[in-house]
Amino acid sequence: MNYIKKIRKEKNITQEQLANILGLKRSVISKYENGMIDPSVSQAQKIADILGVSLFELLNGKTFDKEEHKENSAAPEEDPSETAARAERLYRALVKAGWIPEGGDLTDEQLIMLKAAVLILQDAFPGSD
Repeated sequence: MNYIKKIRKEKNITQEQLANILGLKRSVISKYENGMIDPSVSQAQKIADILGVSLFELLNGKTFDKEEHKENSAAPEEDPSETAARAERLYRALVKAGWIPEGGDLTDEQLIMLKAAVLILQDAFPGSD
């Protein structure tokens, strides 16, 4: 997560300051920046908020360009019943993994994390669903 270091320095924030805001030791921030450990998703979201970037940008080291994403992911129209079936399979997999509660509404934070995960996966595996 060397991107944390890049953005932190651009914002003139020291490791110590970032650590204090997050309630962590400076050494933890150093380990994040050097890739020795990864922050949890909630911790990464807090870091992104503090640094003024999106979670996607923080995790990928680049901004999310909607137009570029549209061009790269242009796919033929899909049958609505197939779309619904894929959505149901995804929902069941996420419930089984414990990522979302069955039958319950997602919190705003869960929706943000889920959207970020989908964007990251789409970026990592373009053209696959």
